[in-house]
Amino acid sequence: MSRSLRRAIPILVVLLVFVLVTPISSGDLKPVKITWVNLGFQRDRYGRIWELPNKNGEMTRWVANTFGLDISYEYVLDNNKQDQVTLWSASGDYPETFIYITHAGIFNWGRNIKWANLDKYFNDPKNFPRLYEIKRKYPRTLAPLTFNGHIVGFPVRINYKVGQPHPDAVYTFGWWIRDDILKALGGKRPVTLDEFTNMLRAIKAGNFQAPDGKPVIPLLLPPADWYSECIFFQTFGLNWIGMTKDGWYQFWGMTKQGYQAMKYCNQLFNEGLIDPEWVTQKEEMFQEKQRNGSAAVSVGWLGYDIIESIKRAGYNFSYTAVPVPKVSGISRPFPWNVLPGPDSDLVLYVTDKASSVQVERLARLVEWALSLEGARCLYLGASPDMIELKKSGPYKGCYWFKDKFKDLDWYVHGDTGAARKKHGVLPLNGPVSYTRAEMQVPVIPTEAEKWARENYQWIGANNNIAYMGDVGPEYIPDDLVSINNKIWSLIPAMLQRACVSPPDQFEAIYKEAIAECKRVGFKRLCDDQWARRKTYLEKNGGKKACGIPDDYPYADLLDEFKE
Repeated sequence: MSRSLRRAIPILVVLLVFVLVTPISSGDLKPVKITWVNLGFQRDRYGRIWELPNKNGEMTRWVANTFGLDISYEYVLDNNKQDQVTLWSASGDYPETFIYITHAGIFNWGRNIKWANLDKYFNDPKNFPRLYEIKRKYPRTLAPLTFNGHIVGFPVRINYKVGQPHPDAVYTFGWWIRDDILKALGGKRPVTLDEFTNMLRAIKAGNFQAPDGKPVIPLLLPPADWYSECIFFQTFGLNWIGMTKDGWYQFWGMTKQGYQAMKYCNQLFNEGLIDPEWVTQKEEMFQEKQRNGSAAVSVGWLGYDIIESIKRAGYNFSYTAVPVPKVSGISRPFPWNVLPGPDSDLVLYVTDKASSVQVERLARLVEWALSLEGARCLYLGASPDMIELKKSGPYKGCYWFKDKFKDLDWYVHGDTGAARKKHGVLPLNGPVSYTRAEMQVPVIPTEAEKWARENYQWIGANNNIAYMGDVGPEYIPDDLVSINNKIWSLIPAMLQRACVSPPDQFEAIYKEAIAECKRVGFKRLCDDQWARRKTYLEKNGGKKACGIPDDYPYADLLDEFKE
């Protein structure tokens, strides 16, 4: 070996070590291709679209340059999400990553999907401090994302302030009624079930017309069976999956309150107070009736984007909220405005199809998304270089869009879906832990938001805001999955058939649903779920320690399942 080479070796070693420990600059990252599937997310109340961004848009390019991810976006309709995950599971042909709410069904539907092991990113305080903090301070958040002992999803929409009201949250649920019709009826909002029913009867008897000249529909419901049924269950103070005093039930229609809720629904339908096309119309028909003002009363999750689209269509009315009626015998109606719990409501699930390089870069993207800057950018729908801190004008002192991207200004343009597609906006919501004040973004409330804020105290007085407590992650073991799937595939349709049957046939059809539940093993499933919750509560200090309030709206299982 020559003397000059021997002298050069230490220098080369030092340079090599320097290269290895120095992070690659974002501009030097060669983007890797990855598929990202959105399950069931369409648009938010500002018309900001989530599904298929332009791959040549500014934010898409920024993600590629900054995190080295060349993302191909795909979208699955909400109604098809379970079928899609089931097909992925059966075929073994599933994507590297997909985004959905925290849902135990993911592991049931996708029982043959093999998942990535993300543990190391939650154990690295230096490179992933926010993921590390979630594991240390909010372990309950990760419980539903843990499969076979390993974390398999990144929580990307999380509220660290468990049980605390969010100052930016506004009342968006209950029922909605046209202002002009409420005024014509005397302006009094119903607060009991009888008052609500009588209001619907008065609407039917009144001379109210829809824009097409037909009589206005007293109560408009969405077409999907379980989706519609849950409106009535929640009116009776029940959560989607709730607690009974003597057991845990998986399907609320099999409780005494569920039975009464469906009987009430049957009564309304037979009185002609529910849209007669309820069970036959497609989603598009339902949406059109909402937006053109054909309904007097509509479901609670009528988004502000729909209200604003009605106004833009030129109709001279707006909607105002009517509370969920108080029901005798129930401790309180189910709180539509639930205070934040410990679960992330948006998760980036990662499968074994993702390479180590893809997973690493996804982790860095999520770590950024959980930061204050990331939350701000995802709220606005822009990359950091598309926004600026305004020094003058209506948005002074706030981060808002640069002039080049002013077509993203939803306060001016309303529906910004086309602009979001054009600019390649990442189809992801930011964390809800940060307030709009912390993010330094503008707050220009719509008329509906103003109404909600002005009436927040009145709404709260109807016991409509609560934290339901922590009852542990939803999990259904493999040997009970078939029971659960049969219940969800068969029972909602049977109950809806009972709802639209003649009154004298309601009881018989409902009993058929009960018999079917018993046949497929509903009681066995209830017993398993209650045992798991009971164990969880005991290990974590009991109901009080888990934040379960004294007036939790318990349900009572039907006697047929208490044997």
